[in-house]
Amino acid sequence: MSRQFNKIGTQRAEMSAAYQPPIPSTNFLFKYMRLNGATSGSDGMNSTIGTSTAPAVFSYVCPANRIAYIHRCNVSHRDVNFPPAKYGGSTLANGILVDAFDTNTSGVLIDFTDNDKITAMGEWTHLAGIDMTLQSGTGPLNDDHMGIRWTLWNAGGSLELTSGQAIRFQLHDDMSYLSHMDAMVQGTIWASTDNYGST
Repeated sequence: MSRQFNKIGTQRAEMSAAYQPPIPSTNFLFKYMRLNGATSGSDGMNSTIGTSTAPAVFSYVCPANRIAYIHRCNVSHRDVNFPPAKYGGSTLANGILVDAFDTNTSGVLIDFTDNDKITAMGEWTHLAGIDMTLQSGTGPLNDDHMGIRWTLWNAGGSLELTSGQAIRFQLHDDMSYLSHMDAMVQGTIWASTDNYGST
């Protein structure tokens, strides 16, 4: 009886710790990462050509007078197949660098890939663990779909971005061979006066 009571008490404590109070719909953040941090336009990462020295950069930049907390980044791919040692149906020569960047100072806040770029689909496990799902024959071209759920919260908390700070993918290869690739960040965003250079 005592052990059963302790078990129930532990479950309640865990549920209480995991509970988050409701927030207004306007404070939810669902944004595509777009070319050069644009707020509109193409989010297709397969529509650009990057090189080892001039990467195509897709990012979400926190706007002025806001503070954002990035909880998760979902990456979607479509192509003919997704063997772990390749990136879709081809091989990346240079890879993808994932970081947080301050556009105010042009400084890298954190390099999530530790300067070891992602060159194969299986290497996303360094960030996403086993949160990767392969679906066969889905999509407009009847191609395969690889979804990646990178939950930053699992590393200890959400990523905080103040005005002008960004989370970004630097694509150092020609990704146009993919049928499609995009990424969406999820989290919350709030009013803030914590702007770079403000007095």
